[in-house]
Amino acid sequence: MQVGNLGLYPKVTNLDLDRIKSPTESQNQVRNIFNNLPANTNSDLTSAFQNVSLTNVQYASELSAFDIQRAAVDNLTGSYNNKLADLSSSEMDHATASFNTQQVAQSVQSINSAITNTKAIIGNYLNQISGSHSNINAINSSIRDIDKDLLVSESVVNNHKHHSKRMKSLETDYSSAFLAKNSLMNNLNSISTSMSNIDTQIAALNTPNATGLIPNESAINQLIQQRQELEEKYAQITKELDKNDEIINQYDDSKTIVNSNDDKTIANLETKIADLHNKRQELIAQKRSEQSTLRDYRDKKNAANGELGAAHGLLNSLIIRQEIAENNEARALTKVHNRQEELKLIHGSLDNSFSVYQSKQTNVEKAEHKFNDSTEFLNLVTQKHKLDNK
Repeated sequence: MQVGNLGLYPKVTNLDLDRIKSPTESQNQVRNIFNNLPANTNSDLTSAFQNVSLTNVQYASELSAFDIQRAAVDNLTGSYNNKLADLSSSEMDHATASFNTQQVAQSVQSINSAITNTKAIIGNYLNQISGSHSNINAINSSIRDIDKDLLVSESVVNNHKHHSKRMKSLETDYSSAFLAKNSLMNNLNSISTSMSNIDTQIAALNTPNATGLIPNESAINQLIQQRQELEEKYAQITKELDKNDEIINQYDDSKTIVNSNDDKTIANLETKIADLHNKRQELIAQKRSEQSTLRDYRDKKNAANGELGAAHGLLNSLIIRQEIAENNEARALTKVHNRQEELKLIHGSLDNSFSVYQSKQTNVEKAEHKFNDSTEFLNLVTQKHKLDNK
């Protein structure tokens, strides 16, 4: 038996002990010797027999003590082997707990890597979204510039066309108004002269003459009536003249505007307007395409955000599992250490008990040798006694 070996100990009852007799055998041997003693014994023979009886008692006592110690060793051996099995089970539990901790830790590491990658992907999507926003803003700016240019160019062309149409619609009235203007002015001058003459006549009629005659009221009233008629006619002609002037002014204004841009300039502006409209449509198509790209990046970013949220949820769950696994591993390791300490204590007790067992075994062997020596000596004394009595 090797003390200190961590393997299972064999029970000492299973060891092959070099014992020649059991207590029962030695007692039977003593009884047989006593029965075969000669009838006339002397003191030497009696002393030898008493020595056999004494060594037999000592042998039985040592053997009993040995058997008690052997049982104690066997009990400690059983306890040691059971505790060793507990240690092995605890070590297996700790290995399982450690493996579980490593598995969860690897899962946590994997999820952290996935979260890092997802964040990088989201960052890339955000950059793409920002780029799309910048592109859309640039397109909108270009569209606004085109709209401003279109507003100016179309205003010039539309204004030119409008006044060209107005000139054509006013041509007949303009010619008539232009021709009638001098006639109307002459009529006004004539009416003004007539009214002035009437005023002179009325003034003369209202002035008393040297003879002191009373003014002719009838003549004055007639002149006043004539003047009123002239005033009405003057007002009517003035109204016609104003209307003619308005037509002439409108025509002249339109002519000025139309003449400010020649036909070539207007044609160039119309070509430019068509090009601007085409460019605007192209920009709108680009904007729609960029908006579609922007929506796609937003959808991808939202999906990635969902994955990130799910990953964080899983990570939180795994962190809880990791804490549980680490606690289980720590408890399992503590249990292993406790079993090791308990095993050391039992191992020490077993070493001490086995040392006592070996000592008891030696005592048994010595007592057995003494018993055998005493029986041999008794046989010699008996043989001598028999020879002496012949």
